[in-house]
Amino acid sequence: MNREVQRRPLYQYDGRLRALAKQLDGLQGDFEAKKMALTDYLHEANEQELVRLCTSPSQSGEDKQEAASQAPYDGYALAQRHGLKRVFDDWHMRKAAKCASKPFERLACGNFRSLPEDVLDCKNEGKMACGQCKLVSYCSKECQKAHWKAHKENWQPVWVDDNRRPDFGKDGPRIWKNIPAIDVLNWSENERTATPPRLAIAYVKPIASCQELKSRMIGSSDLPNVIRTVNELPSRFTGELVILLNGYKQPVSFIRSVLALLILTIITDIPLAAETALHFLTSAFYQIPHDHVRQFVARDLIMAVKSGNTFSLDLGKNSTIRGIISETSLNRLLEHAKRRASFEHATLEYKKARFLTTQRDRCERHFCHLKPPHREAFWKSRGSGFTYPAGGPVRANAPNAYLFSPDEKWLQDDMAYPTDEWNIEDVVAAGLAHGCPTGDIFGCFYFYLSNQLRTFAKRLRNLNISFRIVEQDPRLLAKHLGLGVYSASLGLPKNVIFDRIDMSNLADNEEVGGIAGIVKEWAPFLNRKNPNSTIFGHTANWVAKQPKSQPGSTEMQELTLELLGKGRLDSKKMQPGLIPAWFKYYVALYDNSAAFEEYLKKQGVDEAAKQAGLKRKKRHTIVPHRIGGRLGDLPNALPHFPTDDSWYWNVQVSQTSLSERFFEFGIA
Repeated sequence: MNREVQRRPLYQYDGRLRALAKQLDGLQGDFEAKKMALTDYLHEANEQELVRLCTSPSQSGEDKQEAASQAPYDGYALAQRHGLKRVFDDWHMRKAAKCASKPFERLACGNFRSLPEDVLDCKNEGKMACGQCKLVSYCSKECQKAHWKAHKENWQPVWVDDNRRPDFGKDGPRIWKNIPAIDVLNWSENERTATPPRLAIAYVKPIASCQELKSRMIGSSDLPNVIRTVNELPSRFTGELVILLNGYKQPVSFIRSVLALLILTIITDIPLAAETALHFLTSAFYQIPHDHVRQFVARDLIMAVKSGNTFSLDLGKNSTIRGIISETSLNRLLEHAKRRASFEHATLEYKKARFLTTQRDRCERHFCHLKPPHREAFWKSRGSGFTYPAGGPVRANAPNAYLFSPDEKWLQDDMAYPTDEWNIEDVVAAGLAHGCPTGDIFGCFYFYLSNQLRTFAKRLRNLNISFRIVEQDPRLLAKHLGLGVYSASLGLPKNVIFDRIDMSNLADNEEVGGIAGIVKEWAPFLNRKNPNSTIFGHTANWVAKQPKSQPGSTEMQELTLELLGKGRLDSKKMQPGLIPAWFKYYVALYDNSAAFEEYLKKQGVDEAAKQAGLKRKKRHTIVPHRIGGRLGDLPNALPHFPTDDSWYWNVQVSQTSLSERFFEFGIA
């Protein structure tokens, strides 16, 4: 298989490169002199290629991408030959990232010109939110007045404008999952004062559960859970952290996870690394320099693949990633490397996916219970596909390769937003800390995720983290771990043990035997010497299989009175066609614990746990029984939204269903 798709012949384009090759050969073992010579060459190449890439308004997006691909790859093999790959990587990634917009540290004034470059007119901090939209912030009344025409909008549901019945269609697959990220160690509730020399976590992704997921070969990633877990580790932890990631028949999620880790460590400037990774993970469209970085790290991954499709790469000085990549994922990498996506065509396909009648109706069903600034914020995000504060200019000019198919079709549900992967109240708090008004929910998200990624990037550099990543049927994965199949390739010994095993929603797949089947299959891999070792996961599909898992008509009559009494429902807005939009309100106040206990009893879960030497936890120590619950609550506790703001963010803005149930098993 030809994997040289992103490296061009060594001397084909540049006579100056020939001179550099002779110079490096003459310097022999003098590393510092070689480093200086290569850096001088790269500065010259930058002036000829990358400056034009960043500033020339006459080039089309595809022309710029062609220039970007030519600039670095002629010298790459030469740098490799002389042991200067890291020098080349560091220099080039800094330059590429700096060509993109600078990361925000504080919210900027929203007064900017709507030119192709979207130049900021005002360099001051935005401290005053617009009194009408509460979305864009300005430094003064003068700037607000100057920018007034750019953001004044009105809204009502499109089906009202069209005088027709709404069509809400059906849910589709997601890359951005709608379960907030989990700290799977939760150190303060578990290990606490202990400082083990080694901790191991296994994230066991499920088999694709529907035909659409299987055909598109996509699924959500465990990376948000990894980021939260690593970031929440106490500063005193100095041991090794081993993280096994599995993503069976989900090449997009596999590739996104590996490339994001490489982006965060190959760019030495942490704010720039976080900015690039943020847009790679959350923006449908980003800037050409961001895509340049994506191409660069994808090339590194392709070139690292050895016999047996194994690969090994350093993540800075202390952390590493080793894995086995499937032919499907490798072919997807190679396919994206050979062809460059058209920004114009991808934009057209994106708008089809986001703004067709059915999609707009589903979108505006969500809007019906949002405050005006959040309605506008979500609408603007759908339009631009770029994660940025609302007052900032949108400079996106390249499609995000791994949120689109190779033929540039949008891959996921039109209602998927990257905000759904994180705790919404934490997102809002981070925005406020950076001067962002709560109305600008995606601006808040930008600052929140930037903070998370910066912390994560620092920890990748400072901690000893060993990532192991595979693409295996979860049933075969357990069998292979038990037999020691990955001992040589991944350094995972026979009968390797883990302190946490996150089964995600594997229990929803009937092929594994439900929760009881999971316990039987994975209990042997739980670290019996750690009393805090836990297998856990969640199920959403149990609702369709178990009577009384959701409120019926009688319960809804009672709950309606409660909701009206608390001012959380407006009787004037309770149209029959919008009942699905309000149903989550009822679920939030409905105790489904008895139905879930009956569901577990039918599966024989407790008996399976007993035979495996485990026990089901009544009081959870990793994740609450329900989203919105509190650790330590009993199974019948309702989601805890004590204030109007908490209710609004978690029930009205967040897209979790609140009917999901989590389970935990510990050592008996």
